[in-house]
Amino acid sequence: MLPAHSTTISHQLAQIARKIVRQAPPIASEIILEGSVARGLADQFSDIELQFFSEYVPSTAEIITLMKVMGFRGEPLIRLNESNHKLIDNEYDHVRIELGWRSFAYETQQLDGIMDRIGGSQFINEAYKWPDAIPLRDGQHIMQWKALFSHYPDTIRNRYIQPVLEDWRAALNDPIDTLGRWKDAYRHAWFYLLKTHWIDVLPLLRIIFAYNRVWEPVAKWWHAVEPKLIYKPENFVERVNDVLNNPDPVARVDQFSRLQIETLQIIKDEFEVHDLIEGYKAVREYGLKMSIKR
Repeated sequence: MLPAHSTTISHQLAQIARKIVRQAPPIASEIILEGSVARGLADQFSDIELQFFSEYVPSTAEIITLMKVMGFRGEPLIRLNESNHKLIDNEYDHVRIELGWRSFAYETQQLDGIMDRIGGSQFINEAYKWPDAIPLRDGQHIMQWKALFSHYPDTIRNRYIQPVLEDWRAALNDPIDTLGRWKDAYRHAWFYLLKTHWIDVLPLLRIIFAYNRVWEPVAKWWHAVEPKLIYKPENFVERVNDVLNNPDPVARVDQFSRLQIETLQIIKDEFEVHDLIEGYKAVREYGLKMSIKR
């Protein structure tokens, strides 16, 4: 059921999840296990994420009563309380459980036409969740939803990549933007650089995931998904960490500049980026020479 090479804790938590599902009421006719346990990445800090689906969603009071019948003993924390979508945290066998409950109609509405709308960060969670979700009570809805995200269309790939290229092209025409990073690195303007480096890294990662046709994970799982990426700059994770953590601010800016150029070189056969490659090479060369002029 779990992926190969799953952690021991993933198997332990999956056993608890199956135990909960065996006690789940028939009204929850389809159930999935998602999150770090389903991906086999769970550690001692992980919780169990379960999603129940049914024709209608019981009231919060009814769900809490059902949870007690299933063996939950903790104090429930209601995180979301909508008519067709509820999210309640509780405890089972000393493990934190995140229990979501959605109606089939609600989830269908959420996913209806999603392939025509994906292109922003607001869709990342849904797109990343479903391919790895494990059915614990299977049904036609779950099968359809998993099939929806089993492929990565070129239209979505382009929808993620092209806006980043447009932003980079606009920045290239603004010397204040492109050379500002270098100037602030030489100034040791740490607070500004902390903000801008994170903003810079996000679109670069978006291009790499999209070009590889890999659904982009939420930030905390980037490192776990990175091995699936075939097309990427050498020593990719280590160098992204260097951009964010190197104590030398100039080295950080230079590292990002090189990653940006190498990323553009990776995609140059399928996207028109020759002007960006040459432009950012020139910016890097000029930025490095700033230290000589000082």
